[in-house]
Amino acid sequence: MSEPERGYDRMLAGLYYSVPDAELEAMQATATENCRLLNATGHTDIARRNEILKGFLKSYEGVNMIPRITIEYGLHLSIGRHVFINTNCTILDGAPVTIQDCVAIGPNVMLLTAGHSVVPEERYVVDPETGDFSHAFSINKPITIEDHCWLGAGTIVLGGVTIGEGTTVAAGSVVTRSLPARVLAGGSPARVIREIPERASLRPGQTP
Repeated sequence: MSEPERGYDRMLAGLYYSVPDAELEAMQATATENCRLLNATGHTDIARRNEILKGFLKSYEGVNMIPRITIEYGLHLSIGRHVFINTNCTILDGAPVTIQDCVAIGPNVMLLTAGHSVVPEERYVVDPETGDFSHAFSINKPITIEDHCWLGAGTIVLGGVTIGEGTTVAAGSVVTRSLPARVLAGGSPARVIREIPERASLRPGQTP
């Protein structure tokens, strides 16, 4: 079976594709406008933000979001129930990004599906005759954040990563590989620090 030629199809297939690409740029422009509308809403105008998000995300079940937010496409972003996204979140969803239920995302978190070759000549191409820029190559891999995860402030999650159910990622971490369920992880690159034990639900007046 031959590989797809259309840039959008190659992107979704997890293959290298050439940029700039007019079709992808049009999709990004639409998402940019939706994000502009989102970021113009008032702090307490959750209903309006929900209306906008429901209109342009792949799947959406409700989120409490504090602007600002940047979403590259929206078409490949799925958000479950009871999700909280703090301010200045960036989501590059050139591949599927799935945020499951009861996920907490701290400020300045980045979910980045996009990547490039580490070989400079393979990611940035110049015209051999003029020396002018010709095109670049990108590749995207999916990200999944499972139920009840907490991503601390400034966490960066790279493409190809799944963060297991109930896991906490410490602030400032860079997650380059998948993490198991119910662990505390941190660092750059993020590594498991310890498992998270099960415990009874907190009663009123108790602290964690």
